[in-house]
Amino acid sequence: ILSANKRKIHRIQLIEIYINLENYCTRKIREGDQKYVKERFRLFREELDNKIYLVEGFMPTVLFRNIVLSGLELREYKWVMNFMDEYRKELHFESRDNTGNYCYALYDFYTKKYDEAHKYLAKIKYDEHYLKIDVKILQLMLYFELDHLDALVSSLESFRQFLANNNLIPQKRKLIFQ
Repeated sequence: ILSANKRKIHRIQLIEIYINLENYCTRKIREGDQKYVKERFRLFREELDNKIYLVEGFMPTVLFRNIVLSGLELREYKWVMNFMDEYRKELHFESRDNTGNYCYALYDFYTKKYDEAHKYLAKIKYDEHYLKIDVKILQLMLYFELDHLDALVSSLESFRQFLANNNLIPQKRKLIFQ
């Protein structure tokens, strides 16, 4: 229905429709329905192909991150690297380096280049709330994969305290992170 009527829908409404469709796919994936992984990736690519993603001239950092994660989950490594190289310049200049470094770290994690992932994480300055959480989670995953159990246990406790003491994170999100 969306494809047939896309040209009739105002751009702002079209952006909202894509966001809602992507969120629906994410909920279904969290419920265990993996067929929505490919569907969400298809939606992201359609959004890119039709240039529906720009907000005030920039790609939202959350969208950039979600596209990278979606491609990595499907092992579309070459596509993801091309996407990051091509679209990173469309991120707002204030978040371009941090978001780029985080996504390159994700890429290296998924391709098992753990030392390279650490190097990218070390370059990140924590200025965005959710990026801080994403970085902490990726760091935990790296400790696990590298079998750094002491660092993992210590960081898990620190992360648990961070979640417990942070009033800006809604309880529902805290449960997801836990």
